[in-house]
Amino acid sequence: MKVPEDVQFVYRNGEPCYAVIPYQDYLEYLRQVNAMSVLPPRPAPTLSPLTSPAGSLLGTWRRLQGISQAEMARRLGIDEADVVRLEAMGLGRVTG
Repeated sequence: MKVPEDVQFVYRNGEPCYAVIPYQDYLEYLRQVNAMSVLPPRPAPTLSPLTSPAGSLLGTWRRLQGISQAEMARRLGIDEADVVRLEAMGLGRVTG
């Protein structure tokens, strides 16, 4: 395996704790050890509570989790109408 020439070290209390290598070298390393599956997943899309329909953090969290209002109600043991009301109340609303 080729040793990267462009390595930076990050030290903590005088001891090296991280080695920073160019991304292409990192990908090559992963290819060589046949470990491409360890690449971190792409970040999930984000929703802003300020732009969500109810402006509710609860509703935003639910949508980010990919959970419908009906599914959330089932998991909580309440009626779907109650979830709708909680989100409409702006539970966790961000203001300012």
